[in-house]
Amino acid sequence: MIAVITAAILLVVFPYALMALRRIFLIKKIKRGCKNAGYEYKKLGKTALSRVKDRECSFRIETPDSVYTVKLCGTVSRRIHLRFIDETHYAVRNLRFQLSTSSRAIGYDTKAKERYDFRVGMDTETLSKRQFPVILICPRPGIISRAFGNETKEIGNGDGTGEGTLYTPDGFNKLLFGM
Repeated sequence: MIAVITAAILLVVFPYALMALRRIFLIKKIKRGCKNAGYEYKKLGKTALSRVKDRECSFRIETPDSVYTVKLCGTVSRRIHLRFIDETHYAVRNLRFQLSTSSRAIGYDTKAKERYDFRVGMDTETLSKRQFPVILICPRPGIISRAFGNETKEIGNGDGTGEGTLYTPDGFNKLLFGM
């Protein structure tokens, strides 16, 4: 009985622990890149435990002429479709049990969120630099899309979400450090 309970707890906790570990390694890589490039890294809020619906941004990177304020988002599984609807709503669809016919398709779970605060804690010097709001997706879901009126289009590195520019960890590191 104890083995069954332990296995059930591990099945629930393991994906979240794996997500937190991926984010911790990502942040270490970004901090190392900032140190090597001479950029300033500043933690603003949650990093390993940041969620899509949280208002606070995770960190900020200041280069000599630009500021990248980053909101760290992601999903627990790659079998998720994450859709940005507008600045205050997003939708999640589990692709695990998805059937090919749309009449039997699993619907989206639409959720409300607050607008992200990309200017939190900025002084006048920081505000005078070029601003780049970034939505950093880690871990990456299977599909990321954005609603454009009645249409939904798949988006990737460098595409807008309505509030910021979307990047995966590899795309963001390539943008900042050429890695």
